[in-house]
Amino acid sequence: MNVYMDEMQDRLNELADKIEDLEYDNARLREQLADMVQSKPIPCKNVKETSWLGWFKKLTEETHEVLCAIYDIAKGTGTTMHIAEEITDVITVCTSFLDWMGYNDKAREKLQREVNEKNRVRNYF
Repeated sequence: MNVYMDEMQDRLNELADKIEDLEYDNARLREQLADMVQSKPIPCKNVKETSWLGWFKKLTEETHEVLCAIYDIAKGTGTTMHIAEEITDVITVCTSFLDWMGYNDKAREKLQREVNEKNRVRNYF
């Protein structure tokens, strides 16, 4: 009976170690998922744009800011970081616009996969 109990105790210890490893992996994966979610563009919900014309104006404004940042760097007064920030603003506006049009996160992901596939077929990357 003691041999059986020892074997069972060993097995319980092995399982406890596996559970500890899985809990560690789970915590690490949760952190990675949180990082991924935070790096995706999040649509702005409190926006003034409530019409097609409003979105036209907003996208034009944000795109103009990118062009100004590029012009600044061409004159020697700007930075690539400023251009990157302005481009990221455009990405966020576009994400918000898609959301306003009814494209939720899953629909935007599907659409992006389709565009990526179209670009892959065209040998763009």
